[in-house]
Amino acid sequence: MRASGFRGRPVKSALRRNRKPEQTETSQPHWADVWLPRLSHLAQFGLFVFTLGSLYFTVLPLYQKALLDEAIAKKELELKAATASLENKYVRIRGFAVKEYVMYAGAECTALLKRPVELPAPGEKAVRIPPRAEDVYSIDIKECLLKSADAAPSLKELTAEDQTHLRTTLTQMGDRLGKARETSLVQYRAIPENITEAQVAALSASSARARALEFLARMYPPEQLRPRRRALAVEIEQERVGKQYEDQIMREIYSLRTLSWPRARDAL
Repeated sequence: MRASGFRGRPVKSALRRNRKPEQTETSQPHWADVWLPRLSHLAQFGLFVFTLGSLYFTVLPLYQKALLDEAIAKKELELKAATASLENKYVRIRGFAVKEYVMYAGAECTALLKRPVELPAPGEKAVRIPPRAEDVYSIDIKECLLKSADAAPSLKELTAEDQTHLRTTLTQMGDRLGKARETSLVQYRAIPENITEAQVAALSASSARARALEFLARMYPPEQLRPRRRALAVEIEQERVGKQYEDQIMREIYSLRTLSWPRARDAL
Protein backbone atom coordinates (compact mmCIF):
# COMPACT_ATOMS: atom_id res chain seq x y z
CA MET A 1 0.00 0.00 0.00
CA ARG A 2 2.72 2.45 0.86
CA ALA A 3 4.70 1.50 -2.10
CA SER A 4 1.76 1.95 -4.44
CA GLY A 5 0.82 5.15 -2.77
CA PHE A 6 4.34 6.37 -2.98
CA ARG A 7 4.55 5.52 -6.57
CA GLY A 8 1.26 7.30 -7.33
CA ARG A 9 2.30 10.70 -6.09
CA PRO A 10 5.15 11.16 -8.46
CA VAL A 11 2.87 10.26 -11.42
CA LYS A 12 0.37 12.91 -10.45
CA SER A 13 3.13 15.41 -9.99
CA ALA A 14 4.50 14.58 -13.41
CA LEU A 15 1.08 14.95 -14.99
CA ARG A 16 0.71 18.30 -13.38
CA ARG A 17 4.07 19.37 -14.66
CA ASN A 18 3.38 18.17 -18.21
CA ARG A 19 -0.07 19.85 -18.51
CA LYS A 20 -0.11 23.03 -20.58
CA PRO A 21 -1.37 26.10 -18.84
CA GLU A 22 -5.04 26.93 -19.45
CA GLN A 23 -4.10 30.44 -20.33
CA THR A 24 -2.47 29.27 -23.55
CA GLU A 25 -5.87 28.14 -24.78
CA THR A 26 -7.67 31.37 -23.88
CA SER A 27 -4.88 33.93 -24.42
CA GLN A 28 -5.57 37.12 -26.64
CA PRO A 29 -3.97 37.38 -30.18
CA HIS A 30 -1.08 39.75 -30.78
CA TRP A 31 -1.98 43.38 -31.76
CA ALA A 32 -0.15 43.13 -35.09
CA ASP A 33 -2.32 40.21 -36.11
CA VAL A 34 -5.41 42.37 -35.48
CA TRP A 35 -4.40 45.77 -36.82
CA LEU A 36 -2.46 44.81 -39.88
CA PRO A 37 -5.53 43.33 -41.65
CA ARG A 38 -7.57 46.32 -40.54
CA LEU A 39 -4.97 48.71 -41.85
CA SER A 40 -4.88 46.77 -45.12
CA HIS A 41 -8.64 47.10 -45.46
CA LEU A 42 -8.46 50.77 -44.66
CA ALA A 43 -5.73 51.25 -47.26
CA GLN A 44 -7.79 49.47 -49.87
CA PHE A 45 -10.82 51.56 -49.00
CA GLY A 46 -8.70 54.71 -49.13
CA LEU A 47 -7.33 53.70 -52.51
CA PHE A 48 -10.88 53.14 -53.72
CA VAL A 49 -11.93 56.56 -52.46
CA PHE A 50 -8.85 58.14 -54.04
CA THR A 51 -9.65 56.45 -57.35
CA LEU A 52 -13.22 57.75 -57.24
CA GLY A 53 -11.96 61.22 -56.41
CA SER A 54 -9.47 61.10 -59.27
CA LEU A 55 -12.22 60.10 -61.67
CA TYR A 56 -14.53 62.81 -60.37
CA PHE A 57 -11.99 65.60 -60.32
CA THR A 58 -9.91 64.72 -63.41
CA VAL A 59 -11.51 62.36 -65.89
CA LEU A 60 -15.06 63.67 -65.65
CA PRO A 61 -14.06 67.34 -66.02
CA LEU A 62 -11.90 66.46 -69.03
CA TYR A 63 -14.79 64.57 -70.59
CA GLN A 64 -17.19 67.42 -69.88
CA LYS A 65 -14.65 69.91 -71.31
CA ALA A 66 -14.35 67.82 -74.46
CA LEU A 67 -18.14 67.82 -74.84
CA LEU A 68 -18.23 71.56 -74.21
CA ASP A 69 -15.46 72.19 -76.77
CA GLU A 70 -17.35 70.15 -79.34
CA ALA A 71 -20.57 72.07 -78.66
CA ILE A 72 -18.67 75.38 -78.88
CA ALA A 73 -17.09 74.33 -82.18
CA LYS A 74 -20.53 73.53 -83.61
CA LYS A 75 -21.92 76.86 -82.41
CA GLU A 76 -18.95 78.69 -83.91
CA LEU A 77 -19.63 77.08 -87.28
CA GLU A 78 -23.29 78.03 -87.01
CA LEU A 79 -22.31 81.57 -86.00
CA LYS A 80 -19.93 81.91 -88.95
CA ALA A 81 -22.62 80.70 -91.35
CA ALA A 82 -25.20 83.08 -89.82
CA THR A 83 -22.72 85.98 -89.90
CA ALA A 84 -21.86 85.32 -93.55
CA SER A 85 -25.54 85.15 -94.46
CA LEU A 86 -26.27 88.35 -92.52
CA GLU A 87 -23.35 90.13 -94.17
CA ASN A 88 -24.52 89.09 -97.64
CA LYS A 89 -28.02 90.37 -96.89
CA TYR A 90 -26.60 93.62 -95.53
CA VAL A 91 -24.48 94.11 -98.65
CA ARG A 92 -27.59 93.72 -100.82
CA ILE A 93 -29.55 96.14 -98.63
CA ARG A 94 -26.68 98.63 -98.84
CA GLY A 95 -26.61 98.26 -102.62
CA PHE A 96 -30.35 98.97 -102.87
CA ALA A 97 -29.98 101.97 -100.56
CA VAL A 98 -27.17 103.45 -102.66
CA LYS A 99 -29.10 102.89 -105.89
CA GLU A 100 -32.08 104.71 -104.41
CA TYR A 101 -29.84 107.59 -103.36
CA VAL A 102 -28.18 107.73 -106.80
CA MET A 103 -31.55 108.01 -108.53
CA TYR A 104 -32.82 110.69 -106.16
CA ALA A 105 -29.61 112.75 -105.93
CA GLY A 106 -29.00 112.48 -109.68
CA ALA A 107 -32.37 114.06 -110.35
CA GLU A 108 -32.30 116.54 -107.48
CA CYS A 109 -28.77 117.85 -108.06
CA THR A 110 -29.24 118.30 -111.83
CA ALA A 111 -32.49 120.29 -111.50
CA LEU A 112 -34.65 117.52 -112.94
CA LEU A 113 -36.99 117.79 -109.97
CA LYS A 114 -37.25 121.58 -110.15
CA ARG A 115 -40.75 122.78 -110.80
CA PRO A 116 -41.01 124.21 -114.31
CA VAL A 117 -41.97 127.82 -114.91
CA GLU A 118 -45.68 128.17 -115.54
CA LEU A 119 -46.59 129.60 -118.91
CA PRO A 120 -48.46 132.91 -118.80
CA ALA A 121 -52.14 133.03 -119.57
CA PRO A 122 -53.24 134.61 -122.85
CA GLY A 123 -52.81 138.36 -122.70
CA GLU A 124 -50.28 138.29 -119.84
CA LYS A 125 -46.68 139.36 -120.12
CA ALA A 126 -44.36 136.62 -121.28
CA VAL A 127 -42.15 135.07 -118.63
CA ARG A 128 -38.55 134.31 -119.39
CA ILE A 129 -37.82 130.59 -119.11
CA PRO A 130 -34.17 130.21 -118.05
CA PRO A 131 -32.02 127.70 -119.88
CA ARG A 132 -31.63 124.36 -118.18
CA ALA A 133 -27.91 124.98 -117.69
CA GLU A 134 -28.66 127.99 -115.51
CA ASP A 135 -30.87 125.86 -113.29
CA VAL A 136 -28.05 123.34 -112.90
CA TYR A 137 -25.49 126.05 -112.12
CA SER A 138 -27.80 127.57 -109.52
CA ILE A 139 -27.56 124.45 -107.33
CA ASP A 140 -24.94 124.27 -104.58
CA ILE A 141 -23.77 120.81 -105.52
CA LYS A 142 -22.04 119.92 -102.24
CA GLU A 143 -25.02 121.00 -100.16
CA CYS A 144 -27.37 119.15 -102.50
CA LEU A 145 -25.42 115.89 -102.21
CA LEU A 146 -25.36 115.99 -98.41
CA LYS A 147 -29.01 117.05 -98.05
CA SER A 148 -30.07 114.29 -100.41
CA ALA A 149 -28.24 111.80 -98.21
CA ASP A 150 -30.01 113.14 -95.12
CA ALA A 151 -33.37 112.87 -96.89
CA ALA A 152 -32.82 109.25 -98.01
CA PRO A 153 -34.46 106.97 -95.40
CA SER A 154 -32.81 103.83 -96.75
CA LEU A 155 -29.32 105.17 -95.99
CA LYS A 156 -30.23 105.28 -92.31
CA GLU A 157 -30.27 101.46 -92.37
CA LEU A 158 -26.52 101.41 -92.98
CA THR A 159 -24.03 100.92 -90.20
CA ALA A 160 -22.50 103.98 -88.56
CA GLU A 161 -19.17 103.17 -90.20
CA ASP A 162 -20.70 103.00 -93.67
CA GLN A 163 -22.70 106.19 -93.12
CA THR A 164 -19.53 108.01 -92.09
CA HIS A 165 -17.67 106.61 -95.10
CA LEU A 166 -20.46 107.64 -97.48
CA ARG A 167 -20.69 111.14 -96.02
CA THR A 168 -16.93 111.58 -96.33
CA THR A 169 -17.11 110.44 -99.95
CA LEU A 170 -19.97 112.84 -100.69
CA THR A 171 -18.07 115.71 -99.09
CA GLN A 172 -15.02 115.03 -101.27
CA MET A 173 -17.26 114.62 -104.31
CA GLY A 174 -18.98 117.92 -103.55
CA ASP A 175 -15.62 119.69 -103.32
CA ARG A 176 -14.55 118.33 -106.72
CA LEU A 177 -17.84 119.19 -108.38
CA GLY A 178 -17.83 122.61 -106.76
CA LYS A 179 -14.54 123.42 -108.44
CA ALA A 180 -15.83 121.99 -111.73
CA ARG A 181 -18.94 124.19 -111.40
CA GLU A 182 -16.85 127.34 -110.99
CA THR A 183 -14.69 126.52 -114.01
CA SER A 184 -17.66 125.56 -116.16
CA LEU A 185 -19.67 128.63 -115.14
CA VAL A 186 -16.83 130.96 -116.13
CA GLN A 187 -16.64 129.27 -119.49
CA TYR A 188 -20.44 129.38 -119.85
CA ARG A 189 -20.62 133.12 -119.21
CA ALA A 190 -17.76 133.91 -121.58
CA ILE A 191 -19.40 132.22 -124.56
CA PRO A 192 -21.34 135.29 -125.84
CA GLU A 193 -18.07 137.18 -126.20
CA ASN A 194 -15.93 134.28 -127.38
CA ILE A 195 -18.25 132.74 -129.99
CA THR A 196 -16.54 132.53 -133.36
CA GLU A 197 -17.89 133.05 -136.87
CA ALA A 198 -16.94 129.46 -137.67
CA GLN A 199 -19.27 128.25 -134.94
CA VAL A 200 -22.01 130.50 -136.28
CA ALA A 201 -21.50 129.21 -139.80
CA ALA A 202 -21.58 125.56 -138.64
CA LEU A 203 -25.07 125.84 -137.23
CA SER A 204 -26.78 124.53 -140.36
CA ALA A 205 -25.08 121.16 -139.95
CA SER A 206 -25.32 120.76 -136.18
CA SER A 207 -28.78 121.76 -135.00
CA ALA A 208 -32.43 121.30 -135.98
CA ARG A 209 -33.05 124.83 -134.76
CA ALA A 210 -30.37 126.10 -137.14
CA ARG A 211 -32.03 124.28 -140.02
CA ALA A 212 -35.30 125.94 -139.07
CA LEU A 213 -33.45 129.23 -139.10
CA GLU A 214 -32.17 128.48 -142.58
CA PHE A 215 -35.74 127.97 -143.67
CA LEU A 216 -36.61 131.43 -142.33
CA ALA A 217 -33.70 132.88 -144.29
CA ARG A 218 -35.78 132.51 -147.42
CA MET A 219 -38.26 135.05 -146.05
CA TYR A 220 -35.95 137.50 -144.19
CA PRO A 221 -32.93 139.44 -145.43
CA PRO A 222 -29.47 138.33 -144.20
CA GLU A 223 -29.11 141.44 -142.06
CA GLN A 224 -32.02 140.33 -139.87
CA LEU A 225 -30.95 136.69 -139.67
CA ARG A 226 -27.32 137.32 -138.73
CA PRO A 227 -28.06 138.36 -135.09
CA ARG A 228 -30.45 135.43 -134.75
CA ARG A 229 -27.83 133.01 -136.02
CA ARG A 230 -25.27 134.38 -133.60
CA ALA A 231 -27.70 134.22 -130.64
CA LEU A 232 -28.59 130.66 -131.60
CA ALA A 233 -24.91 129.73 -131.82
CA VAL A 234 -24.36 131.16 -128.32
CA GLU A 235 -27.35 129.27 -127.00
CA ILE A 236 -26.22 125.97 -128.48
CA GLU A 237 -22.65 126.38 -127.21
CA GLN A 238 -23.87 127.25 -123.74
CA GLU A 239 -26.07 124.16 -123.76
CA ARG A 240 -23.04 122.06 -124.70
CA VAL A 241 -20.91 123.47 -121.89
CA GLY A 242 -23.74 123.15 -119.36
CA LYS A 243 -24.38 119.58 -120.49
CA GLN A 244 -20.75 118.69 -119.91
CA TYR A 245 -20.99 119.90 -116.33
CA GLU A 246 -24.29 118.08 -115.84
CA ASP A 247 -22.79 114.87 -117.22
CA GLN A 248 -19.87 115.18 -114.84
CA ILE A 249 -22.30 115.41 -111.93
CA MET A 250 -24.11 112.28 -113.08
CA ARG A 251 -20.85 110.35 -113.56
CA GLU A 252 -19.70 111.24 -110.07
CA ILE A 253 -23.01 110.27 -108.50
CA TYR A 254 -23.26 107.01 -110.46
CA SER A 255 -19.74 106.09 -109.33
CA LEU A 256 -21.21 105.56 -105.86
CA ARG A 257 -22.68 102.27 -107.10
CA THR A 258 -19.15 100.83 -107.25
CA LEU A 259 -17.88 102.54 -104.10
CA SER A 260 -15.37 100.58 -102.03
CA TRP A 261 -16.78 100.12 -98.54
CA PRO A 262 -15.21 99.19 -95.22
CA ARG A 263 -15.78 95.58 -94.17
CA ALA A 264 -19.38 95.31 -93.07
CA ARG A 265 -18.95 92.49 -90.57
CA ASP A 266 -16.45 94.51 -88.54
CA ALA A 267 -19.21 97.07 -87.95
CA LEU A 268 -22.07 94.67 -87.24
